[in-house]
Amino acid sequence: VNAGELSDGESFWVVQPAGADARDGLQNPRVNHSAVAVSGGVMILGGDDLLASIDEPEIFLAGSPMGAGFFTMQIQAVHQEHSARRGLVAARLPSGVILYAGGESLSAFDRELLGTAEALQAEEGTLNAAFSAAAPIGQKLSFPAVTALPSGALLITGGLRPDAGGPVPSAGVWYYSP
Repeated sequence: VNAGELSDGESFWVVQPAGADARDGLQNPRVNHSAVAVSGGVMILGGDDLLASIDEPEIFLAGSPMGAGFFTMQIQAVHQEHSARRGLVAARLPSGVILYAGGESLSAFDRELLGTAEALQAEEGTLNAAFSAAAPIGQKLSFPAVTALPSGALLITGGLRPDAGGPVPSAGVWYYSP
């Protein structure tokens, strides 16, 4: 299936794009990505195409002044340590920005675990967004589980961490308070 499908729990239907640049599915097929609920839709971040990390955030909008369907975000600015990531920590913070942290940079068959963090700020009512630096998560870590806590902090558990022989499973638990 190349098109996005919606369900009400009983049946499925294909996304019907509406508006300029709206699509019925993702522009970039991807695995190892994250999806974060945002106002009016879902932001799809990171991932890879089995050969390289993907650096093009996409958003699904259920119905907004811009339309409905899948759209590619227009990145207006990045900072010096910006990296395409797969297996990343992605969560919406109380401020509305999306934490985009850890993960791996994949290029062909080379992978590098990342410990840096970024904030993705989407401009309300547009498809414009920008990446800025954020406080690092404190570990090089990929493919963890992340949960937003009522306090606004994040609990990050497990994943892969670096080791001399390559990435190994982690039993670590980290508390990230932006």
